[in-house]
Amino acid sequence: MRIYIPESTVYAHRLVVDEFIVNPDKQNNVYIWHSGYNKEDNYYQNLYPLSMVQYNTVKQNYIKTGDDSEEFILKVMNDIRYKPDNWNRPTMEPSVCGVGYWGSDDVDCRSQTYLRWHDMINRCYNEKFHELQPQYSNCEICEEWKNYSNFKKWYEENYYTIGNERMDLDKDILFKGNLVYSPETCCIVPHSINTLFINGKKWRGNLPLGVYYEKGKGKFRARMNCDENTKLGTFKNPAAAFVVYKEYKENVINDMAEKYKGMIPDKVYLAMLEWKIEFDD
Repeated sequence: MRIYIPESTVYAHRLVVDEFIVNPDKQNNVYIWHSGYNKEDNYYQNLYPLSMVQYNTVKQNYIKTGDDSEEFILKVMNDIRYKPDNWNRPTMEPSVCGVGYWGSDDVDCRSQTYLRWHDMINRCYNEKFHELQPQYSNCEICEEWKNYSNFKKWYEENYYTIGNERMDLDKDILFKGNLVYSPETCCIVPHSINTLFINGKKWRGNLPLGVYYEKGKGKFRARMNCDENTKLGTFKNPAAAFVVYKEYKENVINDMAEKYKGMIPDKVYLAMLEWKIEFDD
């Protein structure tokens, strides 16, 4: 079993593990055991991500006794003798909002990666934060990312820079309405792109996105708020104002996608091109 895989090579069992199996330690669990040592069997319930030491222990036991039961594999995974060198029990205890844990003892709490992870945990599970930002009260984090070491690995592999721009972790662009922070649903984008997808529900009340009521005029204004306020006209009803806002905002998102084409991940570029503004966003 190889650890380093050419980017052009895709193995079915790795795709299955990434999609369907919780890997508690992606940094070290880079070997995959197939039940019965049958490498043609890629059914998710028969695959186990393991460290090199764990994998060799399971393999030797299977060759010797024919036993690779889930009970035995879990016993190996939980045996301290087969844990990575940087593992210790306290780092596996949830210490951030009762759900997040370090996963290893070599954590720099001042690093950008850690601060992003801590902020993500705080957004999803801190009740005091929800009092100020209720839109995050229904958000959650996948099991793998509750382990900081797993998040760190993904973040460092996917992080990139564009000049001096601030880069943000985003969960909304790839899947509209998404409430889960995970490797499949999140991406890293420039702050200028991220701000395009803020819906402002906290402030706009029952009006559609991009529409504000001007009490003095008794009319509804279409306006886009990003780096600057762009007034798009006043209308007798919110529906008419929204139509103008929708067309303008979708064009802005498309133009921004073209501006950053080749600098942002292709999946972000395509998601922006296909983005539609809905009345009930």
